[in-house]
Amino acid sequence: MLFSRLLRWRAGPTADEDSDGCKISFLETPVDFAPKPAIKQRNSVGICDSGSEMRAMGRAVLLLCACVFAHRLTRADSLVQVPPKISVDLSAEPRDRYRGAVRAVLERHSWEHSFGAAFSAHNRTLFDNLDNQMYELLTNATEQHHPEVFAELQGISDEFSAAGHPVSVHYLVAWLWFHELAHTELSTATTEEQRECTAAVVQDQHGNILHGRNMDQSPPAVRNATVQFEFFKDTSTSLGVHAVDWYWFAGGFMTAVKKGVGSVQENWRFVNTSSVEIFEAALNGVTPQLLAFKYTLLGTAQKPAATSFGDLTRQLCHMDLAAADYVVVGGCHEYEATICARGAGSKLAWSLSMVNVTSSRSASWPYLLQTNYDECIHDPATDPRCSSASAIMESLGQAIGADSTGLMATMTSTPIRNADTAYTAIMSAEEGTLVSFAWD
Repeated sequence: MLFSRLLRWRAGPTADEDSDGCKISFLETPVDFAPKPAIKQRNSVGICDSGSEMRAMGRAVLLLCACVFAHRLTRADSLVQVPPKISVDLSAEPRDRYRGAVRAVLERHSWEHSFGAAFSAHNRTLFDNLDNQMYELLTNATEQHHPEVFAELQGISDEFSAAGHPVSVHYLVAWLWFHELAHTELSTATTEEQRECTAAVVQDQHGNILHGRNMDQSPPAVRNATVQFEFFKDTSTSLGVHAVDWYWFAGGFMTAVKKGVGSVQENWRFVNTSSVEIFEAALNGVTPQLLAFKYTLLGTAQKPAATSFGDLTRQLCHMDLAAADYVVVGGCHEYEATICARGAGSKLAWSLSMVNVTSSRSASWPYLLQTNYDECIHDPATDPRCSSASAIMESLGQAIGADSTGLMATMTSTPIRNADTAYTAIMSAEEGTLVSFAWD
């Protein structure tokens, strides 16, 4: 029997509650700005001073208004929600760090409309194709080379069990290697199911940088597992790192910002590899993609965290990986934005300073876009997210397009936001802020 069969599904009787968690209905339901968290939450702004907090709050309100306006134009019968926020104390025992995160999701959404649906969908296209030996190899390799993360996964497994939905640590370890395994012959997902994410990094007329991010992933229920995190040391010292993702139950994240350093996101890249190479990489201690941002922004026992945009970019763009992806990095100062295409022996890079009207990343003002293709604006007619975003940016111009509301308008326009978009985030590395909304 596969280790994935260790998942003992036991559906809960509760259904989604439409009024929870700041959901906003565009029908007759009134706006509810009062979330009902199960545990005490910290201010997501973290170490910012009161002035920064006020600016961040004002930006959040403006982004929400832009988000609501754009959403009304496209899907008037649906909702947008602010994901629950959890504080992670890195001075705590690893097994205890994510305590409350599973509960925070299940208090808003039933198992069938969150983790259960996500697990079932990806079992069919990937995890059911792994045998016992593969699960054991990944488990042993992760425990050996990433012991702290392995202990965190044990704690998350404990949290699932406490919620009445046992999920084995072996299965969560396989999710840690999800992106690598999904690039191999073990995956039966279609190209449409692998379409993933849009990035837009913009620079305004004063050199300020903003980073917009859409996370696209199927099935739709994954958006209901989305959680925001702020990382602390010794319960009170913020590390200035904020993250948002639905992959968090696998021990890492794909969207984050660190104040004064940079904002980061990962996008899928269509370059396949073999499962043999993935398993060899795991045994040799190669970093899983899901841990790349966690390690560079928070540091490890072997390597300190990145302290500047340049340091962050160098670490991420030169990191050994087992599978291909795009990494998008935004900074704090003029022209600090880079996209790296990594994996499969090819390393390409584009920076904001390279953008001009004659380059392959043609633009009349400083912005960078990335979806899932090396030549982004020459995307296929069946998936015109990048070319559509470019047309919108050119239409808006720098004065509007590089503003937070203009960027949100771009990120929430069709087809940049589409049926697979789980959440949208706007990040500022200068202010250390991350504002995110999960779609319904």
